[in-house]
Amino acid sequence: MLPADVKVACAAPDRFPEIIRLLMSARIGAEEEWSADMVIEATVEKELVGCCALDFVENVAILHSLAVEKPMRRKGIGNTLVENSVEIARRRHAGCIVALTMFWNVKFFRKCGFVTISRRLLPERLAGHPSIFGPMFRHATPMIRQIDCAGQV
Repeated sequence: MLPADVKVACAAPDRFPEIIRLLMSARIGAEEEWSADMVIEATVEKELVGCCALDFVENVAILHSLAVEKPMRRKGIGNTLVENSVEIARRRHAGCIVALTMFWNVKFFRKCGFVTISRRLLPERLAGHPSIFGPMFRHATPMIRQIDCAGQV
């Protein structure tokens, strides 16, 4: 269960240096020119404890850069960041959300409703996308979660 003092919201651009620091300390591989269409942060008393990012390619959301500070792990923060991302993707009428992860995080993403998928079976609009097919992701496991947009206006 998520601790009551954790707040999740869209991150302001002035938080990006702190977010990049978190991603680098988690060995996510962020660079100074790192960017995303949307960044979500988890904070405790305004201190950054977790983050993730979303990019959108037509009606496909790409979830990336998910990290939680070590002392704050296993408290539901990662799950909350993922679910918040899914809700944002749903509101933007995405049909699915795609993530690439290392094998040790596959179980976490499965608990969040993702299934493993071959890169060849990903939506065609992602063909050649650097966040999916870039050389640094060649050993990552692609995962996908369908988004039910029924009833959404």
